[in-house]
Amino acid sequence: MSIHEASKSNGATDGLLSPRGFVVVATLVVATVLLGMSATAGALIATADDSQGDMAAAAQASQEASPGDEQSAPQASETPLASAPPGFPDGSASTCGLAASEESEQTTFDAWPEATDWNGFAGNVRVPTVIGQGPGVVEGNGFRYCFAQSPTGAVLAAANYTAMLDTPELVQETVERTYAEGEGKQTVLTRLAAEGVVLDQATQGRIAGVTLVGYDDYRARVDVALTPPGETGDMTSDMVDLRWEEGDWRVVVGDDGEPVVPASTLDSLDGYLLTPQAKDQG
Repeated sequence: MSIHEASKSNGATDGLLSPRGFVVVATLVVATVLLGMSATAGALIATADDSQGDMAAAAQASQEASPGDEQSAPQASETPLASAPPGFPDGSASTCGLAASEESEQTTFDAWPEATDWNGFAGNVRVPTVIGQGPGVVEGNGFRYCFAQSPTGAVLAAANYTAMLDTPELVQETVERTYAEGEGKQTVLTRLAAEGVVLDQATQGRIAGVTLVGYDDYRARVDVALTPPGETGDMTSDMVDLRWEEGDWRVVVGDDGEPVVPASTLDSLDGYLLTPQAKDQG
């Protein structure tokens, strides 16, 4: 006997499949569906609210983590002074007996000393001399060395070395005698042996000003500004790194033979301590 036949034989009229039972069941189904939809909508709203809150928090965190001001490119003053190999400072005394003087406690160079003599030349470049600060020795061919272990001595060394490196007949000797020992010096000497000196004396620059960028007892960095010899050409900044080694300031270069801080062009001489010649021309 089927389910339908059993219901009829018992005379039942209120079963699930009866008209009244169908209405009740349909009502319950509709109510259940509506409740389910309401719960689903509530969950969706709550999820949206949470998502918006998370997005707002993430945006705020992003703004806090990303300052509005852009970081400027590193400057020469921010580049650390050239590191020294083990054994430095070496404690060596001046090769020609120059004393470190009272300036041993100073780390700045604020003005050219009144006693600065500008009558000397390295090639065609006028170079500074200060008695007691250097150069302590000037040889017959114009090679100049022995500078005091002081800020003034470091500035004088950088200016004189720069001029000699712009003088073709002094380049080889300047590298051999004033460069710090190391791979960089050997790289430069190898390059000179292979290519020779390629400078053109007619295009030498003039020392227009200096800035002592950094200094301690055995290291220094000096920015030497050069102007072109004629009315055309760019002003340049030659950054000279120095290390006190074997009784004098020595030029430090990278292992590739290039300056620690590359040379660059200048738009003006603002910030430099000008030479008398640059002041007269300005």
